[in-house]
Amino acid sequence: MKKIYLLSLASILALGLHAQNASLNPKMTQVYQKKIAPQNTPTQVNTEASSVSNNSRAVIWSEDFGTTANGGIPTNWTAGGANPGWKKSFDGSNGPFSGGSPTFASTTFGNGALIYDADSINNSLNPQPTPPTGAGYGPLTGSITSNDIDLTGQTNIKLEFQQLFRYCCNLSEIFLTVSVSGNGGASWTDFDVKGNTTVNNTPLNPTNISLNISAVAGNSPNARIKFTFESSTGVYYWQVDDIAIVEGAQNDIVLEKDYTDFLYKDGGYYGQTPLSQVSAVGYRAAIINNGGVPQTNVKLDVNITGAATATVQSNILTSMPVLVRDTLLIENTTGFTPTTIGTYNVNFSVSQDQTDSFPTNNSAIRKFLVTDTIYARDFNTTTTATTSLISTSDYIGGDVDGAMLANLYDFPVATEIRSASAFIAVSTTIGTNFDFVLFENTATDLVEVATTAIYDVDATNKRNKWVTLPFIGGPFYTDADKSYYIAIRCFGQSTTSSINLLSDLSLENLQPIGTTALFITAWGGVASASPLLRLNVESLTASNAELSNDQISVSQNRPNPATNNTTITFTNAQKSNVSIEITDVTGKVVFAQDLGVKKPGQYNFDLELSTFEAGMYFYSLNTNTAKVTKMMSVIK
Repeated sequence: MKKIYLLSLASILALGLHAQNASLNPKMTQVYQKKIAPQNTPTQVNTEASSVSNNSRAVIWSEDFGTTANGGIPTNWTAGGANPGWKKSFDGSNGPFSGGSPTFASTTFGNGALIYDADSINNSLNPQPTPPTGAGYGPLTGSITSNDIDLTGQTNIKLEFQQLFRYCCNLSEIFLTVSVSGNGGASWTDFDVKGNTTVNNTPLNPTNISLNISAVAGNSPNARIKFTFESSTGVYYWQVDDIAIVEGAQNDIVLEKDYTDFLYKDGGYYGQTPLSQVSAVGYRAAIINNGGVPQTNVKLDVNITGAATATVQSNILTSMPVLVRDTLLIENTTGFTPTTIGTYNVNFSVSQDQTDSFPTNNSAIRKFLVTDTIYARDFNTTTTATTSLISTSDYIGGDVDGAMLANLYDFPVATEIRSASAFIAVSTTIGTNFDFVLFENTATDLVEVATTAIYDVDATNKRNKWVTLPFIGGPFYTDADKSYYIAIRCFGQSTTSSINLLSDLSLENLQPIGTTALFITAWGGVASASPLLRLNVESLTASNAELSNDQISVSQNRPNPATNNTTITFTNAQKSNVSIEITDVTGKVVFAQDLGVKKPGQYNFDLELSTFEAGMYFYSLNTNTAKVTKMMSVIK
C-alpha cells in the first residue's frame, strides 16, 4: 500500500497577531495566479522534514552525477512515466517560459545535475510562437529510479539532496514526489517536497532537503529511491543534485514551525499591531523526533525580550517516539499581554533530557511590533534587499482600471480608522493614480464603507515614499470583533503601466490565502505576499485633541509612533508665514523648514523620518505671532 507524506503545512502561521480563519470572506474562493514570467526572487520552501544537510555525518551512499554522461541518466537507473525525460544537464531549463530562471547553485553543479525540463519537453511536442502563449501544452509525468542500494545494518538513516524548481499553474495540480522503497520497488512511500513555494516563484537556491527514511528503508538490502515530476500543465522544471543517504543522529528534536498567537490563530502574520488591538499572547511549536531513539521530557521555553521581558514554558511531553510529530503549546492564559509600545523579540527553544546532536534546529527567533497607531502586515522595511514588488498588474486580468489589492485586518476592539498608507515603489509608472478603499468583511460579502481622495503619481517625487491619505468625511468607526480589508484601487493600469507596492520578503509565504486579496472581476486570494499596505487607527497614548491659539491649530501627527514617514495636520486661521521646527528631548533642533505664506485653511505636512533616530521629539508650528508644540514618537 502506498503511503503519502505531505511535507507542507496547509496553513502556515509563523507569527500571528489577531488572526482568525473565520475572518476570511467565504466568497473568496478564487486564487489569482501571477502572469507567466520568469521570477528570480527566492521564496523559502517550508518543508516540514527539510533541514540543512550536515556533512559531518557518515555518508552511506551518494550520487552527484559527476560520472553520468551529459544528456543521460546514471548507469543502472531507470526512466519511467508517460513522458520519460530526466537527464543530466549543465544548463538548467531551456524552455520558452522558464529560460530566465536562475542557475542551479547546487554544491557540485559544475559536474552537472539531474533535471526534468518539462517546459522544453512540452515545447518540443507543441512548439510555441513568439511570444509564447502556452496553448497546446499538456500534462506530463516522468520519473527516474535508482538501482538497489544496500542499507543492511543501517537502522537510522536520512535521504538528503539539493533541489531547485518552478511550477505553474495550480498548487494542487503539480507533484514533486520523492519515493522510497525498502523492498526493491515492490511498494513505495512518497514524500511531496515542493513545500509551500507558490506559483511562478522559485525556492531558495539551492534548497537542502533531508528526509528521515529509517521506517521505510532501514536495514534494507535493496532500497531504492525515485523522483517523479507530475504536472497537469506540463511546466516548468525540477532539478536535483548531490543525493546522499547518511547516518541519522540518535537524539535530534527538530523545531519545524513556530507560532505566536494573540487573540486569534491561523490567520497570518501581523508585523505591527496597535496597542488598542493587542491581547494575551500564546505560543506553539510544531516539532518532530528526527532521531533514532525516543526522547523524554520534551518542552518549549519562550523568552520574550525587548519592550517587555517574560519567560513562559509549555506542557511537557514525557516521552516522544521516533518520527512522531507533536505540538508544544503555551496557552494565551499563561502567556502575557503586551502593555508597552515597542519591539518584542520572541525566542523559542525546545529541549529534552537527552543531549541533542543538532541543537541549532531546536530554536527560532521571531519578532513583532506593538505600535500606537500603525496596523501592518510588514516589519517596516523598505530596502531593496528585504522587499519585493507587488502590483495588481502582476496577475492575470489585473492590468485594468479599478483593479484592487487589499490586506485584511481584524479589530477585536472598537476604534477609529483614520487613514491608510502604502509604500509606492520607485518603479511605479508616472501618470498612474490611486485611492484607498475600506471594506467591511461581512458574513457574505465585502461592503465598501470608506474611501480617500485620489493620489496622482504625476512626478518622480510622488514615488519611492510612503503615501498616507485620510478618509473622506473623517475617521471610520469600527465595531468590535469585526474585520476589514484596506484596498489600494489602481488607475491608469495597462500592460506597460502599473502602480507597484513593496512587499516584505521576510514575511512572504507566511500569509494564508485570503489575508491578501485581489479584486478584478471577483475577489480572490493571493498567496505569498505581505504588501506594505496599512491602516492607521486612533491613538491610545497621545492626546488627539488639537492644540491651538487664535491663529493656528495643530493635530497629533499620524501615524504615531512613526517609522519612515508621518503626517502633521495644521489649520491656519489667517494668512501668515508658517514654519515647522522639530527638537529632540535635549532641545537640539533636528529639523526645520519654512513652509511659506499660507492662506486660511487646513494643510498636511508629510515628514520623512529616515534620518531620525528612535526616540521622542517635539514639533512646533510657528506663525508670525504664534507657536504651537506637540510631542511625537519615532520607532525603528
